[in-house]
Amino acid sequence: MRLNQSLWRAIIIVATLLPYGAKAQEAVVTPAQSVGAAGIVAVTPTDGIQSVNPSLMAEVDGLNIAVSYTLPYNMSDVQQVMGKVVYATSLVNITATVSTIGSDYSRYTEIGGGLSRNFGLWGMGLEYHAIIHKLPYNQKYTTGFSRFGIHMMPSSAWLISVAVHNVEHSGFDYEYGSKDVEPMAAMAIRWTANDYFRLLCEAQKYWDSDAVGKVAIVITPIERLTATAGFASLGSSMSCGIGYSIGVFEMNVGISHHNKLGITSAASVGVNGLWGRSAK
Repeated sequence: MRLNQSLWRAIIIVATLLPYGAKAQEAVVTPAQSVGAAGIVAVTPTDGIQSVNPSLMAEVDGLNIAVSYTLPYNMSDVQQVMGKVVYATSLVNITATVSTIGSDYSRYTEIGGGLSRNFGLWGMGLEYHAIIHKLPYNQKYTTGFSRFGIHMMPSSAWLISVAVHNVEHSGFDYEYGSKDVEPMAAMAIRWTANDYFRLLCEAQKYWDSDAVGKVAIVITPIERLTATAGFASLGSSMSCGIGYSIGVFEMNVGISHHNKLGITSAASVGVNGLWGRSAK
């Protein structure tokens, strides 16, 4: 029996990605701000909700919305679409996330929610994500996993962030065997020198892969405009990005280049602090 075009393409993607330690399909979305800043996910270049650390959602005010599209390595078979909402209340901040990863051949659909709270110099947050893996011929498999994070701000210049993903090793029970949603841990530091310059550093580790080091700089040359540039050890990836804000509205684009797999591009739009104290 001849394999159809989609199946051939999926086989090629997996065969290409696995030797270099990259994952053909992950359960962690890399939004536009992250793509433009070396793939750093545990902190963001600017204050917002595009971090994977649930704890940092406690730092936002009012209503916050982000929609992001990422095209890893210019392959639509592993494209990522994410919508995220965070609403701040007087007691806790509430997060809701919906995302899809993949194509008709293999697609993850995630629906998540969580709570976070700030305790002054530090904060913590917890999310739970239900995930559906859809395969051809109407095959569907479900599981769920948690995501936990803490952060500390010892001063106005320093932010330390730690996030862990699926520490319980939840996974899918397929007809041919089981497979974990791969656990991940990330620790990041953001140093703010002044209104014009920030430095981001991160160490990220998937359970079955080598640790990856990432570093990025953030420059704000003029009000409302932010530029990023970064480097990640995985694939000697170089990246850059631009963000622009108008009032509570924000737009970001990011691009990175893996030395074996090629270009990843992403774009996002968002609303920050709508109806919040800072917007009044």
